[in-house]
Amino acid sequence: LQGTTITDFKVADFSGWGPTDDGRIKPDLLGVGSNIISSIASSNNAYATMSGTSTASANVSGSLILLQELFYRRQNYFMRSATLKGLVLHTANTPKGKVGPSYEYGWGLLNAEKAAQVVINTVNRHVLLENTLKQNETYQQKVIAAGTEPLVITLSWTDPEGSATGISTQNVDSPSLKLINDLDVRLTDETGTTYFPWVLDPTKPTQAATGGDNIRDNVEQVLILTPLTGKVYTVTVRHKRTLKNNGQPYTLIMSGVKPQDCVAAVQMLKGQDTTICSSNKVQLQVQGDNAITYQWLKDGNVVGTTTTPTYEITQAGVYSVKAIGYQCSAQSKTVSVAVINVTAKIAPEGTATICSGTPIQLAATSVAGYKYQWRRDGENIAGATTSTLNPTEAGNYSVVITAGRCVVTTPSTQLVSSLQRPVISTNSGTIIPPSGSIRLTTSTGEGMTYRWFLNGTVIPTATGPRLVATLAGKYSVEITQRGCSIASKVLELTNTQYAPNSPITNTPPEILILKEKLSLYPNPVVDALTVAYESDNTYDLTAEIITNDGRTLAQKLLYDNGSVFLNQFDVSELPTGQYFIRVSDGRRVIAKPFIKH
Repeated sequence: LQGTTITDFKVADFSGWGPTDDGRIKPDLLGVGSNIISSIASSNNAYATMSGTSTASANVSGSLILLQELFYRRQNYFMRSATLKGLVLHTANTPKGKVGPSYEYGWGLLNAEKAAQVVINTVNRHVLLENTLKQNETYQQKVIAAGTEPLVITLSWTDPEGSATGISTQNVDSPSLKLINDLDVRLTDETGTTYFPWVLDPTKPTQAATGGDNIRDNVEQVLILTPLTGKVYTVTVRHKRTLKNNGQPYTLIMSGVKPQDCVAAVQMLKGQDTTICSSNKVQLQVQGDNAITYQWLKDGNVVGTTTTPTYEITQAGVYSVKAIGYQCSAQSKTVSVAVINVTAKIAPEGTATICSGTPIQLAATSVAGYKYQWRRDGENIAGATTSTLNPTEAGNYSVVITAGRCVVTTPSTQLVSSLQRPVISTNSGTIIPPSGSIRLTTSTGEGMTYRWFLNGTVIPTATGPRLVATLAGKYSVEITQRGCSIASKVLELTNTQYAPNSPITNTPPEILILKEKLSLYPNPVVDALTVAYESDNTYDLTAEIITNDGRTLAQKLLYDNGSVFLNQFDVSELPTGQYFIRVSDGRRVIAKPFIKH
């Protein structure tokens, strides 16, 4: 930069012009950097005249650090990087006779004094607001023009990182836009006239800036050179498309606004002390909405900042709100919020095992004054209104605890029945063949132990899930798991081939077909029994269900399915017990028992 005054300057011929390939405004800012007298390294008192961007950068970076220090001393926190950038671009001086940015000088020459005046804001004609725009959100703020100077609105934000451009011939000097989160600022007057921010045309880099929709830069500025005194404008900030990270922090800097009265003595609506339940929220609300921002304090410390006059809290404490206007603020009286913490737990927690018919105790948190209502699977249990419950059934148990006006439901404890009644299965019916045996099996499971009984007497050596039975009699098994025990139904084994009076026993031995295979499955059976008879017989085959005393309960023809004759019986309505399937071709007969469960 070369020149003698803050507007009488020109860009040094060794300084680069913009734009970037995608048309963004560059440079951002100019700094004095031509013919500058500075110390040099040749001796402790040596000076020389130097020029260059390195010279300018020392001037600019030092000034920006001083501005950060000034802001911190007044606000007790540092500006965002986007705020600092927006501030110095907002207050930069353009060359004499020119307005708006250009690809030659950017936004203009750094004017640190003017930037400091915005921070100090002695005449209350500046507003510096840091905020965050959420997805699909629009921010609006009314301002009144002072009329004694231009009205300038600058929007600045730090754009999220983008994707690196791949190396290829097509990507050399690519004009593809790099802006990720595209925010927009607009200024609208009372007649509905909208004022747009500056835009530059990268295809005509020497052309002056005009008003329009800026789709390239993360700094936008609206300028009204001669606003009418007292005219009301609405500042609007919104965004295009979907915001990366679901929100975008931004800074809004406004100059040339009319000073407004400090926020009147602020008070919270329903400003009396209150009590809430630990699982609930309470909304604090300020009377009126003439502030720019609201700082919410808990026990004297800032816990939140909003641009709306409401704030939700869940914690106990002493709360107040500071309503901040244009360089002034007012703080409300305090409101004390107490929280009732209702302890609601059941012991045991999670999942517990219950033995069928044996009660287990569930105990809720016992506190004087608590009221209780127990529930099973979401339904109230009549009369269960104490801190303990002794259920005997499986289910999901919870308890509703009422303490004053607070109602809390505990997490559920699931009671699981550890055992189902065991069932004894056999490998070949219930008739023990001569000099033979039948294998009995029952349920298996982790940690199960077994006791087998014959005619009600424990078989000492039978302690597993299987038993080889060689004696006729009534067998049962008792299983134990996690402290719960349950016994099976009795299964009776016989050592005669058929029951007394069975028609099979009256059949002459020579007509029994013992060499061909009759299969019944499943066996034992619950619903449907399949009969499969393997034979090369050419006669019609009939299958019958018969009882132990020889009565026929059902009869069907078997159909030929190749070398196997098949059909199926519905036995779901049969009483539990032993039955027989008898297959006959009119001359010969074969029979086999099955068990109905």
